[in-house]
Amino acid sequence: MVDVGSGTGLLTLALAPRVRRVWAVDIAPAMAAYLGVKAASAGLENVDVVVATATSLPLVDESADLVVSNYCFHHLSDGDKERGARRRSAHRAERCAGRPRPRRAAGARRVVA
Repeated sequence: MVDVGSGTGLLTLALAPRVRRVWAVDIAPAMAAYLGVKAASAGLENVDVVVATATSLPLVDESADLVVSNYCFHHLSDGDKERGARRRSAHRAERCAGRPRPRRAAGARRVVA
């Protein structure tokens, strides 16, 4: 799972116990550090906190099968929002063409944020 614009971890901390791994990505180093402390104090060893932008995620393609975000996309430029929409459309087209979908981690549920 990837939490884009994770901030202090509202979604990360709630969903981490239900998924195999979480990449919590935020542009602000202070937010990332705070979330790292919160995750560690909660005993969540599956949370990796990363400082990066929402438009340049440091992850390889298909490394996650769930992406969530809360209060992040209004910070993106219109061009970045359009590029994201095109990627989602291409992904949907690939699924319709019969290409296999990535498998969810054991016990993970589909979450719509």
